[in-house]
Amino acid sequence: MEAVKLEQHIRNADLVITAEGAIDAQSAFGKTPAGVSRLAHACGVPVIGLCGKLGAELAPLHSVGLTAAFSITPAPITLTEAYGLAEANLEKSSEQLARLTHSFSRR
Repeated sequence: MEAVKLEQHIRNADLVITAEGAIDAQSAFGKTPAGVSRLAHACGVPVIGLCGKLGAELAPLHSVGLTAAFSITPAPITLTEAYGLAEANLEKSSEQLARLTHSFSRR
C-alpha cells in the first residue's frame, strides 16, 4: 500500500472498489479487502468488495470498514467454470456497479 501511495489515492476518491476470490469472515484477518477497507474507512471513503464467492458472515469485514460486498458469479457454477468466466463476470458486474454509482452522481 505504501509503494503505490494508496492512502493518497483513497483520500482523493469518492468510492473504493476492492476484489478477492472469496470474501468472507476470514477476509478480515489479513486479506487485501480488509487492509483496503481499514485505510478507506480511516479516510471516510466507502468501500465495495467484489468477489467470486461471497461468504455468509461479513460482520468482521463490515467492522473494519467494508461498506458492502457482492459476488460477480450470477449463478451456481463449478470452480473450473468460475475461473473460465471470471473476466467476463467481473466486467459485467463492474459495468453494473458503474451504472449504479453514475446514477447517484446525476442527482
